[in-house]
Parts: sequence; C-alpha cells; structure tokens
Amino acid sequence: MLNYIRAELYRNFNRLYFWNFAGITSILALVFNILMKSVDSGNLSMLLQMGIGMLNVPIFLVGIVIDMVIGEEIKNLTLKNVVSFGLPRRKIVLSKIIVTVILSFIAAVIILTFYLGSGAILFGVEGVSLALFKDFLLRLLAAIPLWIGAISVGTLMGFIFKNNTIFAFAYAFMFVSISSMLKVLSFFISDKIMYIHNVLITTKIKTLSALTMTPANSIQAITTDSLISAVVIGVIYTVVFSILSILHFSKKEVK
Repeated sequence: MLNYIRAELYRNFNRLYFWNFAGITSILALVFNILMKSVDSGNLSMLLQMGIGMLNVPIFLVGIVIDMVIGEEIKNLTLKNVVSFGLPRRKIVLSKIIVTVILSFIAAVIILTFYLGSGAILFGVEGVSLALFKDFLLRLLAAIPLWIGAISVGTLMGFIFKNNTIFAFAYAFMFVSISSMLKVLSFFISDKIMYIHNVLITTKIKTLSALTMTPANSIQAITTDSLISAVVIGVIYTVVFSILSILHFSKKEVK
C-alpha cells in the first residue's frame, strides 16, 4: 500500500496537471492582492478576514484534485492494471484518499503562501491582530477534517461516475444545491429535515466562516463548541464515505 501511495504521488508530481492547478490558483491569489493594493482598499487583517470567509472554496478545489487522482485513471482505463496486480481494493481506495489529501495539503500550502506571503509584502504586517491571526488558524485547522470529509464524498462519486464532466457537475451539485433543497423540503414537508441540513459539510464550514463583530468593532473568536462540532462531523463523513467507497469499489467491475 505504501509503495502504491508513493507511486501515485510520483505519478501526479510529474504531471503538469497538479502544478498548473497549484500555480494558476496561486497566481490568481497574487493578482487579487495586487488589485487590492492598487486601489488601496486592503490590509493584511482584511485578507485574513476574507480568508475566513472563503473557507468553503477548498471544497471545490479538492474536487479538481479528486479528478486528477481518480478520474484521469478511470478515463484512461489504467486502474485495471492496479487491480490486476493483486493489490486489495480497499487499499486502493484508502490510498486514493490519502494521496488526494496529501496533494491537496501541498497545494494549500503553496496557495496560502502566495496569498498571505504576497499580502504581507504588499501591505506589511503592522497593525495585524494576533488574536485575529490565531482565530484564522483555529478556523483553518477545524475546516481541515471537513475538507477531508469532502474528499471522501468526492472519492465515492469519482468511482461511481466514469465521465469527468458528469463527476464535476454531480460534485458541484452535491455541495452547492443540497443545502438549499433541504431548506425547501423542511419548509414544505417537515422542519425535522433541518437536522440533516445542520450536519452538512457546507453548513459546518459556513459556521466556521461566520464573522461576528463585537461592540468594540473587532472580530469575535470562534467558539470551542463550533470547532469541536466541525472536527467531529468531518471525521464522521470521512469514516462513513471511506467505507462506502470501499464497499462500492469492491463490487465494481473495472474495465
């Protein structure tokens, strides 16, 4: 399994797909900061606040990495080679999830370095609240299990949908529309449906992204309960959908 993980990392590191993804996203972050500087309407504290408000964005970025790790191999019909080598299918699934997490983490470090690094260079670090920076890091760390949960959900969908375009639409629909649909159903059918809505990955990330202003016009730190809830929900999604992916792939005919 470790050899397969190393082989998958090597395969993706030596493709332009990954580096184009990380590079283009990083350049967009840099361009955004330059535009903010050009109109003199930003500072590093504001960038941290905007980063908190965009914690949902990585959900869709990891969808690209999932397609990179799983979709391309299914499309090119090379996954059958791995199966024919005798590697247990559960290990293939777990390896895919681990590789996706590692690649996503590396891409995130690169993108955040460009985003915050260029922000610090352009705007300076004077006046940045240490409390705000700590709060940003706490929210970021709490969001990681939720993003890994999204990777597990996407992995199952990646094995189900062979077509990359269909996978992309289904994945986006899952994380964009399900929340709104549940709200509508709860209004017309039963408000108990909101219990499901409240444990969605997107709902938990929305909680982490919410900024509350104190009477002193400063950002109120995220509560411990919200952080713990986000971590627990993320772990549950990861475990449940990893198991579902293993069960599905174990019965799937690989051509």
